[in-house]
Amino acid sequence: MVDDDYKFLQIRDAITSINQKVNLIGVIFEIGFPKQSKGTDCFCTLKIIDESRPKPGISVNFFAESMEMLPHVASAGDIIQLSHVVIVHICEVAKDEWMAFLWDGTDAPPISLPTKLDDELNNPVPLQLEPVPLPRDVLCTFPTVGTVLRVIFDQGMQKHLLRFLHTGKWVKFVNVLCEVHSGLWRGVLTPFTKLQYTRNEDHLVSAWQRLYNERLSLKWGRIPYSSFPWPSNITDYDNVPFVTLMDILTCSKVTTKFKCVARVVAARPWQAEDFLSPLGTYRIRLTLEDPTARIHALLYGEDG
Repeated sequence: MVDDDYKFLQIRDAITSINQKVNLIGVIFEIGFPKQSKGTDCFCTLKIIDESRPKPGISVNFFAESMEMLPHVASAGDIIQLSHVVIVHICEVAKDEWMAFLWDGTDAPPISLPTKLDDELNNPVPLQLEPVPLPRDVLCTFPTVGTVLRVIFDQGMQKHLLRFLHTGKWVKFVNVLCEVHSGLWRGVLTPFTKLQYTRNEDHLVSAWQRLYNERLSLKWGRIPYSSFPWPSNITDYDNVPFVTLMDILTCSKVTTKFKCVARVVAARPWQAEDFLSPLGTYRIRLTLEDPTARIHALLYGEDG
C-alpha cells in the first residue's frame, strides 16, 4: 500500500479532488509578489503547470509567518513539490475567463420568462451558466438557502482579484454589473469594480448571517421571497419536509419525497395535445427554478 505522502497527482486529477489534501509536483509558470496580509501573516501566489495541464495550470496560495518562510523561487521554470495542498473550487468557464461563486444569504429576484414557449426543443433553457454542471461534492458546499451568484472574471481581472478571494471569507464588492445571460442572473466585474475586506463582525455580515440562520430555523423559511404572502397549495402534502431545489440536488438519499415552491420556466412538450406519446404514455419534462437552483423534473406515466 502506497503511503499518501508519496502519492502525487497530476494537476488535471488534483483539481477534481475538491476539499481534499493532495500532493503535487509542477513547474512554476508565474510568480506573485509576496505581500503582508491584513492579519499577521504573509502570503504569495504561484501558478504551476505540468504535462496534464500546461494551460492555464493552477494557482496555489502560500501563507507563512514571515516573508523569509515563503517559497524562494529563483526564476520561472523552477520545479516545486507541494504536499498536503487543499483544493478550493474555481471553475474555468472558457479560455482566459474564470467564474467565482458568491453568496450573501438573500434571494435574487425572478427573471421575466420568455414568450416563445415552443422554442424549448431547439433552444432549451440552460440549467446553469457554467459549461458543465458542478460536481455534487462541490454543490454540497453551497448554502441551501439564498442565491449563489456566478461572477465572471476576464483575463485582466483574474490576476489582480482572484487570489484575494478565499472560500468562506466575507468580502464587499463595489460596482459589480448584474445582468441576465441565458435567462440566468450573473455578475460581471468592470474596470470600476473594487474589493473591500470585510470583518466577520461587520454589521451587514451579522445581519445576513442572522437572516440565514432564521430562515433555516423556520418551518417555512425556505419559501422564496418572491412567493410571499403565500404560494398555491394545490398539490400540498402533509408530513413532507419543505426544501429548496439546492436541498434536492445535494440530498444523499436516492429516493425520497420533497415539498418546495418553484416556478416552471419551460416545458417540453409545451402543448397539452402533445403530452401523450404515440405509444400512449404521458411524458413531460419541466424546467423548474427557485432562487437556489434550476433543475429538470420528469413527469412520466401516471405522474404525467
